[in-house]
Amino acid sequence: MQAAVSQPPAPPAPPATPVPIDVTVDGAPLAGASPRLAYQAAKEKREVLGQYFSRLLNRRENITGELRNSSITPAERTALEQHLTEINGSIIAMEKQVAAADQEVATAAAVPGSTIQEPRTRQDGPPEEAIVIGASFTGIAIVILSIAWAKRL
Repeated sequence: MQAAVSQPPAPPAPPATPVPIDVTVDGAPLAGASPRLAYQAAKEKREVLGQYFSRLLNRRENITGELRNSSITPAERTALEQHLTEINGSIIAMEKQVAAADQEVATAAAVPGSTIQEPRTRQDGPPEEAIVIGASFTGIAIVILSIAWAKRL
């Protein structure tokens, strides 16, 4: 018979080293930013660009409203048309920036740990509105019954 040779157990695998995540904003690396902060920054940037885009659209509406006014002079009409052309160019450029910001948000959301779902609060019992409505109807019923009982006496 042969003697069984026992082998020493293999050493445990070293722990996985965390992979650094490079966060970029407008193509420039953002040093020391967590994925969550980068995601929030991208969302805020998109929000600000959206507000600016809305203001441009409002300005465009105001200019077109002034152009519909029949009491403006030809010189004013020419100036308003030039301004409308510039506003339209700004709107086109802003649409591209908003699309790029949407892409940044999508890219930032794809990084693990960037989005955290807010925990849903669980409410035990009926909603507050049901309690208020029930108490109101009960109070009204007590008043009606009190009046009916008082008239009977």
